[in-house]
Amino acid sequence: TPSEVYRIVNCLVNRDYVIRDHRINGYSLSLRLFELSTTVPPVRRLFDAAMAPVADLVNQIRFSCHLSVLEGGHLCIIHEEEGLDAVHVHVRVGSRIPVTETSSGPLLLAHTVSDDAQLQTLLLQDEVYSRRSEAEREAVRRDIMRLQSCRCTVLQSKQHPGVYDVVAVVKYSGGRYVALGVPCFVGNGNPESVHQLKPHVLAAADRIQTALGIPW
Repeated sequence: TPSEVYRIVNCLVNRDYVIRDHRINGYSLSLRLFELSTTVPPVRRLFDAAMAPVADLVNQIRFSCHLSVLEGGHLCIIHEEEGLDAVHVHVRVGSRIPVTETSSGPLLLAHTVSDDAQLQTLLLQDEVYSRRSEAEREAVRRDIMRLQSCRCTVLQSKQHPGVYDVVAVVKYSGGRYVALGVPCFVGNGNPESVHQLKPHVLAAADRIQTALGIPW
């Protein structure tokens, strides 16, 4: 009920998980929730393993890099290391994007599922996929299953046609996977130039995998 919700919100305010903003007569989440999320052991371990390889990768290629995981029918961005060039693609941490509207999502799904039935069950949580025709859905599933043998791939961004994404996957706690993504502008109109980044991204993914101590 509204009164129960009000009491719960007040409880969260008193414990500093939510901040009351009197200027707008509303509420916002505090950094304490973020701190809480990063202390969960698998996430903390992942961050500890990934920070140095991701930072070194940015220094090497100068493009921004981000880490993302599957969350229901969405891809959730959990970390970003900004690029060094004046102009680069920025992905906001905490963003949740329908999984089929991303490059990292299909690659993560390909390594998460074992068959088409399991894949279809997961995809039905994606509102964009759910609105497609059956023929379009089948094409999406077919494209995802083709990625099962790929650990690192280059895909054109579905949201920004001038951007290509280099994505590699890393296995971590509980058989789940995290994606290391590098979005790149193709200024010269030649997407083949992006493929030159694949060895660097895959090497960074291998360093993260080794630091996690989980065999691929």
